[in-house]
Amino acid sequence: VNKASSIATEKGRRFDGDESHGDFGAMGVEGNYRISNEEVVVQITSKPFLVPWSMVEKYVRDFFE
Repeated sequence: VNKASSIATEKGRRFDGDESHGDFGAMGVEGNYRISNEEVVVQITSKPFLVPWSMVEKYVRDFFE
């Protein structure tokens, strides 16, 4: 979570959360996450129509990997 927050700050993205759940977003992609038993579950709540899912996945992985 600290790494995700740092990356968000560096890249001008939004990341609001803690070790159990939170929200993130930038460039029209919005989502939330929850962490349970060392598993991160991510839900994308909105994305621009023309942005392919592969790009959204890369964007999310930048936060959590």
